[in-house]
Amino acid sequence: MENYLKVFKQAIVEHLNTIQDTELKQATEYALFPGGKRLRPLLMLLTLSDLGHDFRKGLYPALALEMIHTYSLIHDDLPALDNDDYRRGKPSLHKAFGEALAILVADALLTDAFQYFVKTPIPAESKVSLIELAAFACGSSGMVFGQVLDIKNAGFDLRTLDMINRHKTADLFKVAFVGAGIIAGIDKLKELEELALNFGLAFQIKDDLDDFGTEAKLSYPHLFGKDESSKKLQVYKEKSLKLTGRILGENEVYQLIERIL
Repeated sequence: MENYLKVFKQAIVEHLNTIQDTELKQATEYALFPGGKRLRPLLMLLTLSDLGHDFRKGLYPALALEMIHTYSLIHDDLPALDNDDYRRGKPSLHKAFGEALAILVADALLTDAFQYFVKTPIPAESKVSLIELAAFACGSSGMVFGQVLDIKNAGFDLRTLDMINRHKTADLFKVAFVGAGIIAGIDKLKELEELALNFGLAFQIKDDLDDFGTEAKLSYPHLFGKDESSKKLQVYKEKSLKLTGRILGENEVYQLIERIL
């Protein structure tokens, strides 16, 4: 997997080199590096590989996906939303560069991301499907919808929580898995969507369990306690592994899911 990440890092550097304004470039680099797990782009690249395709075919959309994810984190950290001063062990972007530039960096990341979806080396019809998938996942019916539900914190109940997790978290994983399927030209997109949902919910519960006691937010551990949440995590993990094995075999994606959940 190190090779995937090495090649992906170079794609980020190449994007940074296209930014003309020095301060905008510095702030964008600050937001993108050192980065987190790079899980979303990594899953897209690994899925492509497990489907028998050269993972480099997915570099542009994987970069776009990481840019969208990063834009969402920048916005999440702003005082108007989660008001977080730190991200990944360092001051969040708006604390380091100011709110105005942070907002502009996020705007640029989201907008530039669609240039890279357009550059994906696939037929035009497939490209349109990929762009539509990404736009739906990060817009008013997807990630933004989940964020709205989250800031409202309306109804401290399972239905609301599942809606938040489905849209804030699982929808971007859908771009990773289903997007790889579109690039590969396979017809198992519904199965990949089901995998994305189960993995996304498992990933969010795992994240909530790791953060439990440090964040006062609506989460599975707050509703059900740690033990029941761990059981729910296991259910989603097993579903994810079963689907992965059926669609992709017990290869790189399977091994990654097994390790991180």
